[in-house]
Amino acid sequence: MAPGDEKWCAPLAVTTGTGDIMRCAVAVDGKKRVWVFYSDRRGDFFSIYARSFDGQKFGEEMNLTDGRHNDICPVAATDSAGRVWVAWLGADTNFFRIYASYQEDAGFIKSIVVNEGAKRNSWSPAIAATKADGGKIAIAWDSYEKGDYDVLVREFGTDGKTDVVRPVANTPDYESRASLAYDSAGRLWIAWEQSGPKWGKDWGAYDNEDGIGLYKERKIGLRVLDHGVWKEPAQPVSAVLPGRINKTGWDSLKWSQPNDPKTVNNGGFAGDEKNGLGPKSKAKPQSVRKAGEEAEMKRLQIFNSCARIAADNDGRIWLLCRTRQGQFHTPVGSTWSDYAAYYEGDKWTGAMLMPHTDNLLFNFPAVTAAAHGIQMAHSSDHRQDKLTVWKKNRITGPGSGTAALGSAVDPFVNDVYVSEITLQEDGKPLVLVDAKLQPDPAAKPSDYTTKELADIKAVRGYRLNLNGTELRILRGEFHRHTEISGDGGGDGPLEDMWRYALDVANMDWIGNGDHDNGGGREYPWWLTQKTTDAYHLPGHFDPMFTYERSVSYPEGHRNVIFVQRGVRTLPRLPISDAFDPKPAPDTQMLYKYLHHFNGVCASHTSATSMGTDWRDHDPEVEPFVEIYQGARQNYERPGAPRSPTKEDSIGGWEPKGFVNLALLKGYRLGFESSSDHGSTHISYACVYAKENSRQAIFDAIKLRHTYAATDNIIAEVTCKNGDKLQMMGEEFISKEIPELIIKLTGTSPFKKVTIVKDDVEVHSMKPNTKDVNFTWKDPSPQPGKTSYYYVRGEQDNTELVWASPMWIKYEP
Repeated sequence: MAPGDEKWCAPLAVTTGTGDIMRCAVAVDGKKRVWVFYSDRRGDFFSIYARSFDGQKFGEEMNLTDGRHNDICPVAATDSAGRVWVAWLGADTNFFRIYASYQEDAGFIKSIVVNEGAKRNSWSPAIAATKADGGKIAIAWDSYEKGDYDVLVREFGTDGKTDVVRPVANTPDYESRASLAYDSAGRLWIAWEQSGPKWGKDWGAYDNEDGIGLYKERKIGLRVLDHGVWKEPAQPVSAVLPGRINKTGWDSLKWSQPNDPKTVNNGGFAGDEKNGLGPKSKAKPQSVRKAGEEAEMKRLQIFNSCARIAADNDGRIWLLCRTRQGQFHTPVGSTWSDYAAYYEGDKWTGAMLMPHTDNLLFNFPAVTAAAHGIQMAHSSDHRQDKLTVWKKNRITGPGSGTAALGSAVDPFVNDVYVSEITLQEDGKPLVLVDAKLQPDPAAKPSDYTTKELADIKAVRGYRLNLNGTELRILRGEFHRHTEISGDGGGDGPLEDMWRYALDVANMDWIGNGDHDNGGGREYPWWLTQKTTDAYHLPGHFDPMFTYERSVSYPEGHRNVIFVQRGVRTLPRLPISDAFDPKPAPDTQMLYKYLHHFNGVCASHTSATSMGTDWRDHDPEVEPFVEIYQGARQNYERPGAPRSPTKEDSIGGWEPKGFVNLALLKGYRLGFESSSDHGSTHISYACVYAKENSRQAIFDAIKLRHTYAATDNIIAEVTCKNGDKLQMMGEEFISKEIPELIIKLTGTSPFKKVTIVKDDVEVHSMKPNTKDVNFTWKDPSPQPGKTSYYYVRGEQDNTELVWASPMWIKYEP
């Protein structure tokens, strides 16, 4: 839209339409050329590309990066000399750094590292420019350098001078996703998201004291860099932003959104509770925890996220954030909208609900100054007003499960809007005071972080020589949810899943576990697939293409894994009769699908209403099982540590689903552990692989070379078979009496180690040491019979490990 025009021109195609685009940015240079920057995947990696538009035609495409690793998330601004600057997130072998470039002559300079010296991941670059003080450019980001997210900033002068990297917010709290704006006096305003300390650390059914779930609470932090001195507004912005949320709205605002209490369901679909699926299912308290309530995101929290800050032409400062809309719940998840407030004089005014912003939580508007206010471009997927359309086309009845949206009718389609807020009066001079909390340039990692890094280093450095082949342990999981799940309002945005995996849990691989990658819809599937490649650090972090397929008992929820990108999620067939144990057509269809596309799956929470009675099994495509889940319990066998009982079962009680019953039926299943909703940092699927790669992880899973753990525990269980060494997960014939070689290295002393043979605990010991190394020979082998053996370890801090079974046929 040209100045003075009232109509928008037709859309202009910047790219060919056949690319794999990952975000874009726009800036206008001193010659009035519009520059569009975008990340496009060509070959194996995303690179940053740029094109200019002079009002008539586009210039030739420029490649600003080398294409040897992923470069994503560009942001752009124009300095006082008319040069366009662009910053982005770029992979550097084992982690992501912040890079930047700016115009010079007819192109852009070779990229520079903004945060040289960094050794851990950086995220969410932001950029702003000012004409004051001779002109400056500021680039901000957040970093996991010291074991928690901190916001940092660096200023660059148009004269070539560069300031040092400054901490903006670097307490032990979660501080991330900065937004920047210079005011007319050249003061730099920085807003960010804030949660509590130990974000993403131990959180789940049996440990909800040591950490914070991924989306427990968020507030907006704000600080002003006034020519080297940290200031803040005289009134905190929290005074006007939406406060704690309840069933009908916000306790801090005079108005609220009415809700029908009968339809409020915090964390699941209507009707789930009666089936024991929802978070409201209660059970008898055990020990200090409240059974059945662990995965529930408590209400009355503050949910202010995704800050955007801007300065208007009258000197006001505007702050926008996304806030959860009451308990408004849809099949595509919770509902989030933007609120705007402005600061002038010594107070904030607002917050104002912005129309047509109902969408995902992770959805950022573009904001710019207007004549007497701001303009913003924003999007809505109409998740509030399209519910009636969805209900008319909803798949209901047996077999609908969580995939309750027909793929042929998807009303939740994004549209883009432009809104303007105009005020009638000139802005008042801004009043600032000294910041109450000053950043600490000497802040260091906590003892907790230092110990955990040492534990992870030990796991990563461990090697098992299996008959001349060196195997390493790769830690991961594939049952993590995000807001893309219809019941994922407490799991945070997709980016937080990648943050959790790369930084907080420091995993080697992960897979997204959202239900059908978003109810079978194309957009969230595409988004999940794309980010699985965008955050890939080959040989260091190798995420898999995964999703959860939720079919109620007796068939069971299963998570599926693919090495390759592009496999769409599988629809449903009607569910089986729980009282007729014949094979389930839907599960058989899933197995055929996995054979065709070279995938595997694993059942989860098998002894719950989400579980199975083990009527079906295919060892080729279902080689392992989620024996433990951080959001719930241990489904190994009744009486085992953290196992459910009829009186205390999170998610329903279906005892035919215990894993021991599958093993007794002769099923060959390795063990793994994953998180599910809410839970973090207490579930690991550990894989013994030949190398760090997607294919090697997949191959190891097929071989059942896996084990499950609730901490960074090393487990190796082998058995000599003549001149050959066999390991956990394998099936073999032995002429000699089976003798297990057990090696465990814990994060705390083991109080008990148990060997299970054919569902009987045949041996236990109390080593009370962190390192356990012993052999055990079966005292009563039965010639001609195949028996299974596995090992469980229990630490004195209650953390657990389960080595996958070995199936040994003794034939002397």
